[in-house]
Amino acid sequence: METGATVHLVLMIFLTPIAFGAMGAVLIWFFTQKSESQQADRIEKIWAHRADWSEPVCRRLINSDIAAGMSPEMVRLAWGEPARIETPSDEAQTWVYQTRQSVSRVSFAGEVVTAVEGAAPTAAKNNTVWVYIAMLFALAFVVSVITLVVIFWVR
Repeated sequence: METGATVHLVLMIFLTPIAFGAMGAVLIWFFTQKSESQQADRIEKIWAHRADWSEPVCRRLINSDIAAGMSPEMVRLAWGEPARIETPSDEAQTWVYQTRQSVSRVSFAGEVVTAVEGAAPTAAKNNTVWVYIAMLFALAFVVSVITLVVIFWVR
C-alpha cells in the first residue's frame, strides 16, 4: 500500500468518527441549552404566582405534579399545551397529552381539574437528542466501512 493510501486509511479510521462525535456533542449542547432556557422560563412563570397559589402549590407545579382542584392555567404551566382537547359536554373537558411512550389525560369540570390519568408528558422529550446522536455515530461507522472497502477494492 502506498504512503498516501495509508495516510488516507488512517484518517478515515480515526477522524470520521471523531468528526461525527464532535458534531453530535455540539447538537447535544444546542438542544440542552434550548430546553434549559425553556425550563427556566416555565419555572419563572410558575414562581411569579406564588403569592396567589402558595409556595407548596408552585413547587408541585415546578415538579410537573398536578392534582384535582387545579386550574387550566396551572396545568398549562406544569405540563404545557395538550395534544388535543376532547369536549364530551359543555361543562366537561379532557386534555390529552400524548408522547411516543404514553398517553396522559387531565379531566376538567368547568375550570377545575377533576381527575389526572398518567404521568407528566415532559420526560420523554429529552431522549430524542440521544437518538439523533446514536444515528450520527452509526452513519459515521457506515461511511468509514464503505471508505475502507473502496480503498482496499481499488488498490
